Amino acid sequence: MTNIAIIGCGGIGHVHAKSIKQLDNLTLSYVCDIDAIRAKTFSSLYEAEAVTDFKELLKNPDLDAISIAVPHYLHMEVFREACKNNIHIISEKPLGIYPEELAEMKQLDASTQNICSGIFQHRFSPMVMELQKGLEAGYFGEVLEIDVDFECERTVEYYDADEWRGTWKFEGGGTLINQGIHTIDLMSAFMNDAQPVSIVGKAERQRLENIEVEDCAEATVFYANEVKAQINARNVVGGGWKPKIKVTGTKGSFSLFDSEELIDVQSCDETFNNTLRDFKNRPIQDETSLGKVCYGNNHTLNFFDFGNAITNKSKPLITINKAVIANEIVLGIYHSTATNAKANFPIQNYQQPNLNKVTLV
Repeated sequence: MTNIAIIGCGGIGHVHAKSIKQLDNLTLSYVCDIDAIRAKTFSSLYEAEAVTDFKELLKNPDLDAISIAVPHYLHMEVFREACKNNIHIISEKPLGIYPEELAEMKQLDASTQNICSGIFQHRFSPMVMELQKGLEAGYFGEVLEIDVDFECERTVEYYDADEWRGTWKFEGGGTLINQGIHTIDLMSAFMNDAQPVSIVGKAERQRLENIEVEDCAEATVFYANEVKAQINARNVVGGGWKPKIKVTGTKGSFSLFDSEELIDVQSCDETFNNTLRDFKNRPIQDETSLGKVCYGNNHTLNFFDFGNAITNKSKPLITINKAVIANEIVLGIYHSTATNAKANFPIQNYQQPNLNKVTLV
């Protein structure tokens, strides 16, 4: 059995804990937070030992793995220390808030025998996995274009709830790096995790006064062979969580809402089309107790895959090399905004934009 600790006992930490407690291949043995009261309260909910010093915890010989659930700016520090202590790692998004951090994570991952993975739970959606099978089988032909349209709402109260939110230094961005990154990751998955060549983007702050970062953004991502992706993201729109993605290939297309709901499918294989249309009518597993509706239904599968990779000494579905791609695209949009120019990958001399609030007519 693999003993795992959750580092960070905030909101997303509860989702991690509830997911792990459902599994047989991971045992939640420790929880860690610098706030001793919060750590103790958290530990009593999930029957785990509470600690406050993550560096000391990582030296514990009984610890096998960690889940990183701290604020964004601390992800790299915890990841680095865990690698030093030969601990298996699964990290919340974003893996890092600077290109240099992502490059270091890839180097650390390549040099360790331990399992390192990321949390992008929507990749484990049964519908997403079926669509990927169709892409791999060639039912949609070669991908020509992907359109990502993401909408949600984040209020003044949301950003005021934690002082690290809404800042470049601590959150590393706004709607792209915190919410839209999930749909951008699905875009990457449907591109078979191909590395983008360049990006042109513009991030703006249109509504909120109490943040430094963007609440709206648009971008065009360029891949090899003239393939491109269009991204539109906004967290100033009411009405819930509304991510959409459309993939167009040489032999067909499909549209997906919120990683679970198939809007339309037209592939060159009618049997596959009918399978998906039937598939979309199956009931979706109800895991609303794990957290917000926008988290989806698949954190447990993400952790199960991580636990299996440790047990079987195999690659997880979401490797570090895959997990950083959406992160790099987001940082590319910020850099393109800051420099008012196309950003080429890998990004050199990264700049974060200084966003003045846009006056809407």
